[in-house]
Amino acid sequence: MAVVRARSSPPVALIATVIVAVAATALAVLFYLNGAKAAQDAADANAKLSKLASTNDLREIVPGFAPGPNDRSSAVAVAQKQINDLKMLISGDTKSSIESLKADADSLKPLLTTVKSLKADRDAKADALAKLESQSTVLNADIAASNKQASDALAMREKTVDDLRAQLAKANAALTTANTALDAASTKAQDELNKFAAAQEELRRNLVLQVDQLNNEAGDKDRQIAELRRRIEGSMKNADVNVGEPDGKIVRVSAAAGEVYIDLGAKDRMTPGLSFTAFDPRTGVRFGTDEAAQGNGSIEVIQVGEKSSLCRITHVTKDRTIQAGDLIANLVYHSDKNRSFRFVVFGDFDLDGDGVATAAERERLVAMIRTWGGVVDNDISPQTDYLVLGTRPSSPVVMDDQAAPAATAPGSALDQRSKLQDQYDGLAAKARSLSIPTLNANRFLAMIGYYNTTVVRN
Repeated sequence: MAVVRARSSPPVALIATVIVAVAATALAVLFYLNGAKAAQDAADANAKLSKLASTNDLREIVPGFAPGPNDRSSAVAVAQKQINDLKMLISGDTKSSIESLKADADSLKPLLTTVKSLKADRDAKADALAKLESQSTVLNADIAASNKQASDALAMREKTVDDLRAQLAKANAALTTANTALDAASTKAQDELNKFAAAQEELRRNLVLQVDQLNNEAGDKDRQIAELRRRIEGSMKNADVNVGEPDGKIVRVSAAAGEVYIDLGAKDRMTPGLSFTAFDPRTGVRFGTDEAAQGNGSIEVIQVGEKSSLCRITHVTKDRTIQAGDLIANLVYHSDKNRSFRFVVFGDFDLDGDGVATAAERERLVAMIRTWGGVVDNDISPQTDYLVLGTRPSSPVVMDDQAAPAATAPGSALDQRSKLQDQYDGLAAKARSLSIPTLNANRFLAMIGYYNTTVVRN
């Protein structure tokens, strides 16, 4: 009868035992499915079990527990056996009595407590892991934020560097422009300085010439008095020495360069190629003889200024020198453009000093006279100032008496030369009759300052 009541009203302990067995089975299945994690949990459980129960405790809570080389592992084996027994009971194995099942359930209570403790510990670790994962997420977010800040800072730095590079390029361009402008300004300033220096040099030279000119003008009266005295003395000593008027004066001499400056310029009708004879101011312009007409030497104009001209020395008379203060004269030249001397030039002349007088050189002399402002006429008239005679035309020599008639025939060379000789003699006689001065080639060339000048500058 007791057995029937027990079957009609199942005991609560049996149900609890079944629930525990099911829970244990579920835990075993969970451990099995988790694999490595179950192993780790088992290790953690063993560690926890070692803290919770000693070998004696396990002997008390686990019936049938026998100490072995590994007490904890043996306890687990006993528990596992009991679980297996529960499985057999649930499946209908009648060999196990309810009393033994109840005893087993009671014996599993400490193990269930341990399992719950292990589960709580696992949950605590899971919570800690979740917290760590949360902290990791926060840290990852912080790292991402830091990376973004670093990236933003790097981008800002690169932008700043680009801006600085742009500013540097702009500054370099401005510097280049400034340097170019500075170079241009420097070049312009140097050009202006050179022009100013040249103007100052020209001004200085003009001032020097003006000072000399003023000195000359200041001494005009003294020179005029001295000139009159020299003329009187020359007339008294030698009636054949003519005294003429000077055209100008040498104001400066550069002996090393062989050049002089005279006080005549463009305003005085100076032209390159015009020549003068230099005379000692103590004796004045004297051309009564060939020697007197040579003076101290000859000069030729090579560069004309406004108030002065640069000349080269073409000849210096033996035992004399050309100095500053010497008077200069040219028989053809006259500073007054409204007044010109008239000449008649006839005969052959030797201008290049080769000892051969030719008609071509006479034409050169005529061209010079006209260039210098003189007038050349073909015949003497009362308006003629000078007759200039070169070498008298010579007669050709006739070697063959039989050729004499042909040589002397009208229009022949001999006939033409004879006519030229008659014209030469006739001009000389007419000049004497009209009291027109007659000058030979040497004296005339000396009086115009010409001395073997073969190049006339334009």
